[in-house]
Amino acid sequence: MKFNLPISAILTTYILICGFAYLWGYWDNFDIEIKTIIQLLDVADIIKASILPMLSIIGLSLMHSLITYSDGYLIKKNTYSDYLTFKEKKSSGYKILFYILFTISGLTSIYYLWKYFDSDANLEYYKAISVLVLSSSSYFIITNKNIIPNINANLRLILLYSIIMLPALMLDKGALDGNNIKNGKDVILMVNNSYCSNDKNEVFYYLATYGGKGVSYSPSNDMICIFTYDNLGLKSKSKLTINVGSQEKEI
Repeated sequence: MKFNLPISAILTTYILICGFAYLWGYWDNFDIEIKTIIQLLDVADIIKASILPMLSIIGLSLMHSLITYSDGYLIKKNTYSDYLTFKEKKSSGYKILFYILFTISGLTSIYYLWKYFDSDANLEYYKAISVLVLSSSSYFIITNKNIIPNINANLRLILLYSIIMLPALMLDKGALDGNNIKNGKDVILMVNNSYCSNDKNEVFYYLATYGGKGVSYSPSNDMICIFTYDNLGLKSKSKLTINVGSQEKEI
């Protein structure tokens, strides 16, 4: 019995996985278990975190349309089918690119494992595992002769590899963004911290808003504060933005 999943279901699942990976990497910086964040999330929050993969999918769709309507003259030259047919004659450039991509994957996994053993940071271990699992999966998908064989072999290799490895990249991107905020780079400050502290001079970095609740972080004591944001004030550089109920004002 042949079982076919709708392409929309596959894309939706893929986008949600990418968004979840980003959130996992982001919140790991603040020593919060992902299951705690999940309790605050709804589907819309995960979709917001999935904007980058969504844009990637839209870009690939536009490229596919361009190939289709332009008859893909350039892209249909030296296809993967050609590579399989004339493997010995046309394999050198393709093989070099193939080995470069998978060497990068291997070295990346080794780097993450080294960081894990050096710092005992669990996320680095999961980064290494995600790269190993996804690169192994990409190998079997890329070498499958039935998957888009009629486009340029090198372009096909890069596209498939990039799509499959994107969840691992999102995990790393989330970890990088969270680390930047924790270290005070490009932060948004809370103007009114009375929800979170009795000390009006204590600094809180705004982190996110999930399901009608805001989340902030105090760099002085690593405290996480979860609060309602009806009267939340935020300050970024010289601009002060105040949310009063559902209205937003700028000073």
